[in-house]
Amino acid sequence: MGILAILSLAVGAASGITQYKAAKTTAKARKEANKISSANETIKNRLANRQQAKRARIVRGRLAQSAANTGVSGSSGELGAVSGISSSAGASFAGQQTNILAAQGISAQSQRAASAQSKANAFSSFATIFDLGVNFAEEQLSSDD
Repeated sequence: MGILAILSLAVGAASGITQYKAAKTTAKARKEANKISSANETIKNRLANRQQAKRARIVRGRLAQSAANTGVSGSSGELGAVSGISSSAGASFAGQQTNILAAQGISAQSQRAASAQSKANAFSSFATIFDLGVNFAEEQLSSDD
């Protein structure tokens, strides 16, 4: 019975250590994946901002040309329309940035949760090993009686 208990303790220890190392590797990989995802979102955001700015310039140019063709260049209508286009583009940029920041925040919190779960799993494994050791010691002590 003692040999089986020692073997069980050794297997439990090896398993706990392996789980701990695997959890650390997983957390590291998850962190790297979050960095890549964040960088990808930033690139998408910048591209969308450039496209939005390009569309706004085209619309402003058409508006200015139309106003010049009709003889109302510099009028309050033209200025109001240009201002509306600029406000719309600014709101779009702000919305995109908000989405990026939210995604980064979610990613960071997911990483924190995964790290906490990994630590909890490691502690559970070591607690199981300790329990096996205590049980083994109790068996040895009771068999000596």
